Amino acid sequence: MDKKIWFYLSIIQTIVLISILMVFILQNTIPVNFKETDISKHWVLREENDYLPNVGYIPDAKTAKIIGSCVIDNLTGYSRFRINSIAVEYDEENRIWLISKGYIFSGGGMVAIEQDSGKIIRAVLTKS
Repeated sequence: MDKKIWFYLSIIQTIVLISILMVFILQNTIPVNFKETDISKHWVLREENDYLPNVGYIPDAKTAKIIGSCVIDNLTGYSRFRINSIAVEYDEENRIWLISKGYIFSGGGMVAIEQDSGKIIRAVLTKS
């Protein structure tokens, strides 16, 4: 009786693990739907509603790493599941984040992001 229970539990565990894996794989392949619209009406706000934190919109290396990594993945066409290396540097004087990402057996890219506005200043692809 014990062997049957362990057998069925292992089957259930395998099914759950395969389901989780499929969810992660499918998340990367589902297209993003959007519609074109005039968003200017959302920006007609009083000045007192504007908010810019003292640390800017990209306050730390973790946030810069996530945004920069996604931009580089988009430029290269590589998946976030590829093995890679990511480096984050910060220019305190100019308040700019520099994110470098490289992939094994292929190139990568570099992205410079303004800390205050979150604007991508420069994005370049690198060769391996």
